[in-house]
Amino acid sequence: MKIQIATPAAYQLFHTGMQALAKMEANGIRVDENYLDSSITKIDKEEAELKARLREDPVYAEWRKLFGAKANVTSPQQLATLLFDKMGIAYPSEEYTEKGENWKTDDETLVKVGMPFVNDWLRHKGLVKLSSTFLKGLKRETVNGYLHPFFNLHTVSTYRSSSGSDKSEEKSSRDFNFQNLPVRNPEYSKTLRQA
Repeated sequence: MKIQIATPAAYQLFHTGMQALAKMEANGIRVDENYLDSSITKIDKEEAELKARLREDPVYAEWRKLFGAKANVTSPQQLATLLFDKMGIAYPSEEYTEKGENWKTDDETLVKVGMPFVNDWLRHKGLVKLSSTFLKGLKRETVNGYLHPFFNLHTVSTYRSSSGSDKSEEKSSRDFNFQNLPVRNPEYSKTLRQA
């Protein structure tokens, strides 16, 4: 059965859907806070050790020479400039950014470089995102052992919004987006989902 837009049946469909989602939000999702805290501690420790190792690497010494005080070990564009412009490493892709002015610095491109420094840099980047965006975001939004994510059926054209996905609202950008959990990296996905 097709429901026409702007009809009482369409309104009823959305109304019923929003009521169901509101019940889900109120019930919440159980969070293992002890596991979450120990995961944050473990990931932050590994991230700090990896960052120190990156800064001790001779490649980072070249990075510092190139960028001086503005050297930022988390900058993908600085890394690309160092590798492909300064060090003359062959660019492993035929694609550039949308504007065509810069090297692509996505994980798939950088992993093809095959350097231990770049692999460590990619791991560091992933750990920072896992800790700050996902684990600490989940901890910040957990109340009495439960996460209560928002599922706004009525605010976006995809009809699958959860908190954090509507950037037009300042508060939403601070909320944990339950529908944007990592799936490409099995280790990160498992760490977060176990919480």
